[in-house]
Amino acid sequence: MSRALALSRISSTTTASLLSSTVGRALFESSRVDENVSQQFNAVKYMSSDVPEKSPVASACACLERLPVLMPEMPQWEKEYRDWQEEFNSKTFKTLPSKLTEGAKSEGSEESSSTWEPAPRETLADTTGDRKSLRRRLDQRLFLLVKKNGQWGFLNSVIGDDDTSRSAAERALAEGTGGAYQHYFIGNTPAAHTSSGDDDGEKRMLFYHRCQLIQGAPVLASPDVEDHAWVAPDEFSDYLAEEDAHVLKTMA
Repeated sequence: MSRALALSRISSTTTASLLSSTVGRALFESSRVDENVSQQFNAVKYMSSDVPEKSPVASACACLERLPVLMPEMPQWEKEYRDWQEEFNSKTFKTLPSKLTEGAKSEGSEESSSTWEPAPRETLADTTGDRKSLRRRLDQRLFLLVKKNGQWGFLNSVIGDDDTSRSAAERALAEGTGGAYQHYFIGNTPAAHTSSGDDDGEKRMLFYHRCQLIQGAPVLASPDVEDHAWVAPDEFSDYLAEEDAHVLKTMA
């Protein structure tokens, strides 16, 4: 009986020692893992704090636009409706007696009305492809784009600490153009914005303010401007990046 008790005590002691050694080894390995993770985290934290993140450069753009001069051409369904309406009204049309119409003349004489012809919708700038002229695409909106340092875009200015986005856009337009012309900025809120980054990792955000040309024609006054064009919304992709062109086309 004493021998069995002694064997059981030896077995329990051996088991306890093995268990304690296994648990101790596991705890030791776990502490080593935690220490390695902590060291890696501190290294990443030190590296991230050592290299500060650059804040994006915010600029405001002046989107000077010429409003349509002519009504756009009617779609086919509207032309067919107007033809039907004219045919329907002709059935109930009545001619006034001659005694009521004798001596009655319109404001213009017969001679002047017979020689008058409407101006063509397609201008010389349309046929020659002159995009520097305002006399093109008369039934659509045109936007002023300029070329600086080989890149096309709108007149823009960096938004300073004391600026609003609209005041920066007004400054860009004032510094970039001159001449006797009237314009009007629409509201204080940008109509759209885009963001981009260059090879050096510098981020840039552009805020677009619409400005309507009321009267006259602006003259480019900035010496940095290499070229300019009056562009319709469907022509943005010829000058701008595809993503920016899509956003601005939605704005227009």
